[in-house]
Amino acid sequence: MSSLQGLLVGVHIGLAQLTGAPELALDPAEAEKLCTAAENVARHYSITTTQKTLDWIALGGVLAGVYLPRLYVIGQRRGSRRKAPEGPSMPPSEPGYTDTTGPHVMWEDHMGTAD
Repeated sequence: MSSLQGLLVGVHIGLAQLTGAPELALDPAEAEKLCTAAENVARHYSITTTQKTLDWIALGGVLAGVYLPRLYVIGQRRGSRRKAPEGPSMPPSEPGYTDTTGPHVMWEDHMGTAD
């Protein structure tokens, strides 16, 4: 497997993990087909670059594949800690309960009281 194929496989595995869609992951055979097709198209254009640039691009892809899934999981975990509890804060039978759901709330918020 070439370094470009490895990069494609790694990036797609990272995307699959980030999105929760395992279908996005490429196997090495698919990466080879994709690279071959891209090389066939690229030969019609005069694209010049240095090995240094290619190495930086490869490093960026590897870094994204390593850290983006971790950052996503951290964000999900922190988001779940911040989530407000579902439902009313006190039962409807308690004094001081205010219904904060339903169409009257939107009406009151934008037009004043419904009375």
